[in-house]
Amino acid sequence: MRQIFLNPRLWIALLVMCAVDLAFQLGAYRSLAARESHSGATIRMLSAMNLRGADQIDSVTIGSSVAVYGLAHQRIAEFAAQRGYVHANLSLPGSALMTFRQWGKYLPKTAPKVKRGIIVIEPNDFLYLGNGSYELAMVTPMKSLSDGLWWNEHVPFNASNLETYGLFSGLASYRLDIQQLIANPRQRRAEIQWWRAYLRSQNTLSANHIVEGQLCSVDLRTRDTCLASTRPIDMDAQRFAALKQSCQEKLEVPEGGVPDWRIPSAVPAQTRRVQQLRRKLFQELGWTQRSLVVVLPMHPLWDQSRALGAAEIMRETYQPLVDQGLLRYVDLRNLFAEAGVPACQGFYDLYHLNGVGQKLVTDRLLDELAWMYGTAKP
Repeated sequence: MRQIFLNPRLWIALLVMCAVDLAFQLGAYRSLAARESHSGATIRMLSAMNLRGADQIDSVTIGSSVAVYGLAHQRIAEFAAQRGYVHANLSLPGSALMTFRQWGKYLPKTAPKVKRGIIVIEPNDFLYLGNGSYELAMVTPMKSLSDGLWWNEHVPFNASNLETYGLFSGLASYRLDIQQLIANPRQRRAEIQWWRAYLRSQNTLSANHIVEGQLCSVDLRTRDTCLASTRPIDMDAQRFAALKQSCQEKLEVPEGGVPDWRIPSAVPAQTRRVQQLRRKLFQELGWTQRSLVVVLPMHPLWDQSRALGAAEIMRETYQPLVDQGLLRYVDLRNLFAEAGVPACQGFYDLYHLNGVGQKLVTDRLLDELAWMYGTAKP
């Protein structure tokens, strides 16, 4: 056994493996990674920023798929351009607090002019610190050597889950991607070339993403009526199955009833930690100019299973920044009722707005954008 550890070849092999892993952590593999994956979505975003000129971007939108489909990004970019600013949408489906904080590490170094922006939130964002191990793949392309230490709070290491080894290892982060590359290098090359050409021809940082379809033909008065409903003719089987799955898995009332967060002692410790980190996010981003936190409408069915006082918890989180005059908290949860539009007309599913909802939200947001940007760039 002693002779094995004294074998110089072993130590050379270990040093080579550590050097390769370090190179992977520092982004050496990024140009070869698949573009149609969780990491690939981020890589496409970073490539689009480089093509646009990251150092020319003045403001950004950060959010999950709720923001991707909930805002008319082209209108926002045009509004900013009329005042001399360059705005980019950096929202990524599946992203949550961990991804937002990673932007806080990445943007000050690569897009130093970004001193303001829009952060899109919804009540479910305050339930968890992370969005699962696949969010780890999303932030990996932006990783620096020290990031694995704080990532662990959002995606705890689990020895039985190989994906979480990506907290500390670049090779582990891309292990499946590497296998796919070796299995079919020609397909990977074609995929990368296609996306390069697409990103050069399209300004994806300001593109609108619209899903068509509404929910008025499904009985969504309660979770039970949702589960008992039959597929309407205007909804395909896959979308209807996903809708019923959301009702089944996401809208179940906890045993003991809906929690009451109006009682301070009833607020989970994890939610309190989310509040702390979301306030800290603005410091990490380095935003010193007027910005917006926007609460987009959610389907009313969520209200039947959501904690009482959740809206107050969200507002309370950002109130210190509002008091400083650097932030406006824009609560659009009741936008449909205020506009006299049935909510079912504005939603594609229980999470995402359709084109009708997107237009309604963006119309309302223009006044807030006027406050954020002021009259013109000095």
